[in-house]
Amino acid sequence: MLRRGITRLGLPDAHIYDHRHVYITYRAAAGVDPRALADQVGHKDPGYLYRRYAHAVTAAQGHAAALAGEVLALAGRSVEK
Repeated sequence: MLRRGITRLGLPDAHIYDHRHVYITYRAAAGVDPRALADQVGHKDPGYLYRRYAHAVTAAQGHAAALAGEVLALAGRSVEK
């Protein structure tokens, strides 16, 4: 049943854990709350999940820093006016 769903969605024929890994990586990179993501995938410890997927977390931190910089730049412009 799972294989049919994967085929129907046009996903590559890979082991289910490969798809799980991709899902977790993308969600971590998107900055999903660690506790929420750990709960979704059945991890008791969000720390384990984020240690395992540190490459994605690093990308999310860079994105968050860039957004914070944009907010601060906008706030600085509004104060100067």
